Amino acid sequence: MPKFSIIIPVYNVKDYLKECFDSVVNQTYSDYEILVIDDGSTDGSSKIIDEYAKKYSKITAYHKKNGGLSDARNYGIKKAKGTYVIFIDSDDFVATDLLKKCDDVISKEKPDLLYFDFYEYSESHKCRSLRGVKDIQATEKERYMMSPPAAWNKVFKRELFVKHDIWFPKGLWYEDLATTPRILMYARRISYLNEPLYYYRQRAGSIMNTVNPKMFQMYDVLEILRKEVHGYSDVLAYLALLNLTFVNRTLSTSREEEVYQKQFQAMAYMEKYYPEWRKNPFFLQEHFWTKWHIRILFSKRWIRLYNWVRKVF
Repeated sequence: MPKFSIIIPVYNVKDYLKECFDSVVNQTYSDYEILVIDDGSTDGSSKIIDEYAKKYSKITAYHKKNGGLSDARNYGIKKAKGTYVIFIDSDDFVATDLLKKCDDVISKEKPDLLYFDFYEYSESHKCRSLRGVKDIQATEKERYMMSPPAAWNKVFKRELFVKHDIWFPKGLWYEDLATTPRILMYARRISYLNEPLYYYRQRAGSIMNTVNPKMFQMYDVLEILRKEVHGYSDVLAYLALLNLTFVNRTLSTSREEEVYQKQFQAMAYMEKYYPEWRKNPFFLQEHFWTKWHIRILFSKRWIRLYNWVRKVF
């Protein structure tokens, strides 16, 4: 049984697959398997997957009906044989010493969950290094919960999913936000590798850069956390505030009256479930301008004023 299972869901990203696959088959570490989950691709990705699976024995290809990213990841978890699982998005790639460096930490510290830093990589080839763990005054578990929730800059013990019946929510955007805090509830030991080992590609058409009605699924995700993550009310309030700020900032650019008015929904949510958010200890640690910006986006007076200006000009 391999120590690591790398799970790569694929859906119509043929232009990026070779770079992704080359980075995982050329690891400087040997005790791992690669599960490529073809989630019903129609652009020729399936052919590239089969070519690599034929050439490299570490790759096992699975072709399934399209079910979305969460469904593909869950499928991979159930098929995986490794003690630890690593998720890689198929338009990204990793350092060739990713597994070696992760194994060095895991062999020494025996964590249930390992975080590492990453590069944000744009299509114009601009690259910047970002921390995988938020620098904030909090307990260790709180700090990890408030860190970027992305599944791809972490190494998970597979049993965290299987034993506790935690799965990525099928059909929802922001599936990492819905899943990582729940996993953290059961992680007894967490480690951090302060080194960028993952290249996250920012594409113009990616979820985080797209205005779409599915943005409102953020409320479904926040409800999953509110109902299933217990004992971390300040953390949940902070996560809700930051993520609804993202939603409101995007909505504020809309020219459609119905869409623009949905900013009030975020305000109502915070007032209903986290009415003391302005006193939140983690919010108060934010930079002055960040706090100012958030307060503006959650101000009825400002939203109405900006709406009037938008109509006039």
